[in-house]
Amino acid sequence: MSAAAEKTLASSFERPSRETFRRTNWPSSVRPWDFAAAEMYAVLGETDKAIEWLDHTVRKSDDRAAWLRIDPLLADVRQHPRFKQILNSMEFRRQQRLALPARQS
Repeated sequence: MSAAAEKTLASSFERPSRETFRRTNWPSSVRPWDFAAAEMYAVLGETDKAIEWLDHTVRKSDDRAAWLRIDPLLADVRQHPRFKQILNSMEFRRQQRLALPARQS
């Protein structure tokens, strides 16, 4: 394993401080270490577990589809059909939220 991968794995297990958590604007239902677990499994080549954690995180309202598309730690997971389904689901929910104010007017 490369030094960069080892550093990423080590940082994945560090619990963020409350201040860090506030600055990242995470939805209150999302725990940042859930997303870190997905990245960790992706780096380790455990695609199914990475997808499982991504799905878990997204179901808790994590809405960072743009980041998922470019996150270098998820590069090996992007071709998985479930990854594409997760992105499509995130985009659909985002479009629904954007259309919601127009319907309420």
